[in-house]
Amino acid sequence: NLYMFRDSFGNTLYEYMAEHFANCTFSRAMPYDLTAVVKAEADCAVIEIVERNIPRLLTDPPIFPSPEREPKSAMTDITGHANIQKESDSELSGYTKISVNDENAYDGLAPTYIETGDKFYEATPCPGGFCAYIPTDPGNGEIKVFRIND
Repeated sequence: NLYMFRDSFGNTLYEYMAEHFANCTFSRAMPYDLTAVVKAEADCAVIEIVERNIPRLLTDPPIFPSPEREPKSAMTDITGHANIQKESDSELSGYTKISVNDENAYDGLAPTYIETGDKFYEATPCPGGFCAYIPTDPGNGEIKVFRIND
């Protein structure tokens, strides 16, 4: 089973994909809702995007639960430089969207973790900074932001 996010260039791949998968689901929706892949019980997921559309990955970042990570030894706390916003009513049911909208807090290269309670989640680049979808029960409510230095 295949779930494929695509743009107009993906039209040329229909026949090839249909020959190689028993079931195919194609979506042109942006932002990519990666939870749809799980709901469709797909074995494979493909994101086909033509080069001219790559900037849309920053303006319409994908929607998916942020992966939980282990803290690193080389982390810098950038919480004091970050404008943190919480959206309990997010696009992803059961998750709170944490947005950090401060271009000075995000350098575009270093992974960024959001700490809440005793858990760390890796954030995704978003317009003006980065964001993470974390489980709605975020612990004690305190949120910290870290840049990974390695």
